[in-house]
Amino acid sequence: MNSSAELRVERDGWYVRAEAPFSIRRAGSRFLFVSTAAAPVRGDELDVTVEVAAGVRAEIGSVAAMMVWPGPDGAPVGPPSRLTTTIRVAAGGHLAWLPEPTVSVVGSDHVARTSVELAAGATCRIVEEYALGRHRESCGTLLTELRVTREGVPIVHHGERFAPGAPRHVLAAVLVGVAAEPFVHVADDVRAACLPAAAPGVHLVLAQGRDRPTVLAHASR
Repeated sequence: MNSSAELRVERDGWYVRAEAPFSIRRAGSRFLFVSTAAAPVRGDELDVTVEVAAGVRAEIGSVAAMMVWPGPDGAPVGPPSRLTTTIRVAAGGHLAWLPEPTVSVVGSDHVARTSVELAAGATCRIVEEYALGRHRESCGTLLTELRVTREGVPIVHHGERFAPGAPRHVLAAVLVGVAAEPFVHVADDVRAACLPAAAPGVHLVLAQGRDRPTVLAHASR
């Protein structure tokens, strides 16, 4: 399956174009991605584009977790599925990108790349979570990449690769122009840190642990 979706949030309204398995709904002040089919499956190529107009504040999430599936009939063969997300925030705009977790199902192979382009004075809170396997199952293979630029200059570029046996739940977040205090927390069941980037006003938050509640509790310290 090759599919794409586009959401533009402007001062006087919003524009959406979405193909299955994507659908986009507005819920009050939030915009939510809704899955209309089981996807991605091995070999699927999915593209999402989000644009926030100058001076606009937007919050975008999803209704439910996205399940990443193996090939037909559960076969762990074929090329990986891919989700490429491109986000652009115009001058003075702000985006809170808060989708529900992506779940890596055993036998799957997935590549998730997110690119955030910030104009002058734009800010963001980008949070991406991955559940590595369903309850009492292992996970598939997962490659993630999160890249943020400001006025064309890279300020964060973070990637990770996971395979069966990885921690159960992981989180990566980039905060630009959002108040944050650096910290490092290490315990038996969780590791979390908020790290300042070289660029002023930019922080990278990384966390991993046994389950989502534990990770979220420590990632927001």
